[in-house]
Amino acid sequence: MLDMATRTAAHPLRPAPPDRPRLDRPAAGSPPVAASPTVGAPVCAPVGSPAVAAPVTGSLAAGAPRRRLGYRPAFDGVRGIAWLVVFAAHAGLLRPFAAGQVAMFVFFALSGFLITELLLEERQAHGSVSLRRFFARRALRLLPALGLFLAGWLAVVLVAGGHAGWTSTVPSRHPASSGTSPLVGLEGVAAAAGYLTNWLTIAHGFTGYVPLGHLWSLAVEEQFYLLWAPLAVLLLAFGGRRLAGWAAAALATGSFLDVALLHGGHGISLAVDMGTDTRAGAFLAGAALAAWWSAGHPALDALAGRLRPAALTAVLAVLAFAAWSFDHPRPTALFVATWVAISLASGLLVLCLLGPPAPDRRSFLSGPLLTYLGRRSYALYLWHYVWLTWFHDLGRPGVLLALAASLASAELSWRLVERPALACKARFAVRPPVAGAGAGAGAGAGAGAVAVAFAGAPAGAPGVFGVAVARPVAAASAGRRGPLERVPEEGHHRR
Repeated sequence: MLDMATRTAAHPLRPAPPDRPRLDRPAAGSPPVAASPTVGAPVCAPVGSPAVAAPVTGSLAAGAPRRRLGYRPAFDGVRGIAWLVVFAAHAGLLRPFAAGQVAMFVFFALSGFLITELLLEERQAHGSVSLRRFFARRALRLLPALGLFLAGWLAVVLVAGGHAGWTSTVPSRHPASSGTSPLVGLEGVAAAAGYLTNWLTIAHGFTGYVPLGHLWSLAVEEQFYLLWAPLAVLLLAFGGRRLAGWAAAALATGSFLDVALLHGGHGISLAVDMGTDTRAGAFLAGAALAAWWSAGHPALDALAGRLRPAALTAVLAVLAFAAWSFDHPRPTALFVATWVAISLASGLLVLCLLGPPAPDRRSFLSGPLLTYLGRRSYALYLWHYVWLTWFHDLGRPGVLLALAASLASAELSWRLVERPALACKARFAVRPPVAGAGAGAGAGAGAGAVAVAFAGAPAGAPGVFGVAVARPVAAASAGRRGPLERVPEEGHHRR
C-alpha cells in the first residue's frame, strides 16, 4: 500500500491545445480525476522542494501524458492470486503442474510494465527522470522488509546451531539430512542483501545448501531495474516512448534467443531458470507494452477493449498449457516457443486489465481479500518459503501453519518497517502537475499540484512485488489535507 501526499499551489489554468486532452478531463480509459482549487498540505515534503509547490506552466500542462495509469485494484488482485499459486506450488499441492513458474512470469511482466510506466509519466510530467530519486524509492520499498526477514531467518539458524535438519528442508521435497551451518547462513544473507542469489546459485558458489532459494527471483528483478531504468531514460530522451517500446521488444527477442541457446533439450537448467538474461524477456514484454499503451497504440486499445474477451481466453489457454508442460523434458523448439508464449501472454494479461473492467472481473480481482494479499505480497513472498521449510515435517497441518505464519509475518513486517519507510518516501516523491478548475473572487484561477509518493512492489512486489502511478485526490477546501490514496505497487511478491 502506497501513500500519496498532496501539496498546495496556485497557478492560472491554461486550456490545452485541441489535439491534447485537458488534464481536468481524463483521457479515455483513465480513472476520473477530481479537480479542486486547492489540495492539502504534504505529509512529508520532497527533498529539495520549497514549502509551496511551484506553479505549473501552460506548456507543462500541454505536455501532459495522454493517459495516466492511476490505481488499478485488479493489479493487486492478480498479485494476490499469483502469490497463492506460488505458495501452493512450494507446498507441493499443485503437482504435476508447474503453476509456480506461470505465476512468476506474470509477476515479472507486471513489474516490467509498472516500472516503465512510472518512468514514462515522470518524464512526461517534468521533462526528465531523476534516477537518484528512483533508486531511493526502490531502496525504501525493498530494503526494510528484506532486512527484517534476513535478520529473523539468520537468528533462527544461529540458535539452531547448524544441527537441526528442519532448517534446511526443501519445501515440497524430502527433508535434508543436515541443518544449515552459521557460515552457510551468513553466505545466504550476504548474497540476498547484494541481490546475487541467482548467480551464486547458478555458479554453485555457496559452501552448502542455502534454504533461501526463492530469493533468486528478487535478485533477478533488482538487476533488471539497475539495467533497464538508466537505459529507458536514455531511450526516452533521444527517441520517446515508441523508441523505448521497440528497443524493449528487440531486447526481449534477444533474451528469447538466449533461452534457445542455453536450453539443452532435457529440461530447464539453472542458467535458464535463474539467469537475468533469460528472465529479462518477460520484464521487457511488459515494458514494451507500457511504452506503446502510454503512447496510445490503437491495436493495444482494441485488445484492452472490444477484443478483450478473446484475448483473455487466449491468455488463459497459454497459461494452462505452460503450467502443464513447463517442467517436463521437451524439445528445445517447443520449450522456447512455450517460454516466449507465456512471456507475451503475461504481458497481454496486464494489458487486458487496463480496459474498463466487466462487473464480474471487477468484483473478483478487486475484492478485499485478493487486494489485501496483493498489497502484502512482498513480505508474503519473503516469509512463506522459510515457514514452509520449518513446518515441512508436520505434513499437511504444517502447510496450514505456514500459511497462517506467513500472513502474520507479512502483517508485522508491514506495520513495523514497511509502512514507516513508505511514509519517508515522500521525500523522494514525484510531483506530477494536476490542473484543477476554480476561480475565487479577487484570487484568480486556482489549481492544485499533487506530490505523489511512489512506493517500490511486491503488489506487491513486487510487488513480485512497488512502483506506482497515482491519481490525484482533491481536498474539499483550501488548507485541508487531502485523503491518502493507494496506488499500485510494482510487483513484489513472490515465489
